[in-house]
Amino acid sequence: PDPGAAIGAPFPVYLSQYPFMPIGHAKNGVTVNYFQAGKINPEGILAMTTVQKLEGYFWWSFMHKMKDDLRDVFVQDPDCCRCEGINVIDLQGLNSAALTSETMQVIQLASKVSDFFPETLHRMLILNAPRFFVMAWGVIKQFIDPQTARRIQMFSNQEQGFKALQALVDSDQIPTDYGGTNQSIQE
Repeated sequence: PDPGAAIGAPFPVYLSQYPFMPIGHAKNGVTVNYFQAGKINPEGILAMTTVQKLEGYFWWSFMHKMKDDLRDVFVQDPDCCRCEGINVIDLQGLNSAALTSETMQVIQLASKVSDFFPETLHRMLILNAPRFFVMAWGVIKQFIDPQTARRIQMFSNQEQGFKALQALVDSDQIPTDYGGTNQSIQE
């Protein structure tokens, strides 16, 4: 249950290099996770852990973090029966240098672990997709289950991405970073 033990580094330090956090709930009650992939620091991550230890983090995120997130959903709505979430992946600031072989290994590893938890993704919104990523998506998509891939929407246009987010999440649940009134991801 300790993500720092799984990674081999203090969890807050890891989050400074791999910014992924839940903030708010969608209109259907599920947790919304924000991943600022454009701020990922592969060198910083690999300086504190290994790709193999990251497997422990991905298992922790499904086995412990997701369970805790679901408990929070069920406290707010005891009649809720959805065991899924929405992931918002922000690629603003991502450059092609971040798509190293190690990064691709991590994407493949995360995909393999998530295969053990089918039907947990309600929707994924990829925001601020740079041109190179749109082109790389064809390769990345091969590592993702086709049924899961159909739940993924990609937006290069920030305004269109925010509109898609607002269709799923009320404004008071969206961080200020994305046009809502909830706490900022930086906070």
